[in-house]
Amino acid sequence: MHRMVYTMARMPQYLPITKVRQQLLGLAAELGEDGRIVVTRNGRPVFDIVQHERLEELESLVETAEIIADPDMAAALRRGMDDARRGDVVDWDTVRGEFG
Repeated sequence: MHRMVYTMARMPQYLPITKVRQQLLGLAAELGEDGRIVVTRNGRPVFDIVQHERLEELESLVETAEIIADPDMAAALRRGMDDARRGDVVDWDTVRGEFG
């Protein structure tokens, strides 16, 4: 059984670019719960500073979206999941023995 867990998105911190320029090294401590700071210029978002762990999560989501969007890859993923459910799998030692 698969269970999806959703979390409420937290509001990122917004900082003007002048403050970022002055305090770049200290900003890591200010990332807060969201793990993100939106840097603004004249009140408009310019770029984000993101915790590395958060960036890895985002990259994983993008990769998942790309797989799902590709019909061939999505079908291969479904076939693999079906194989795993049926127990139609090959153990790691066999794979390593065949492919080194």
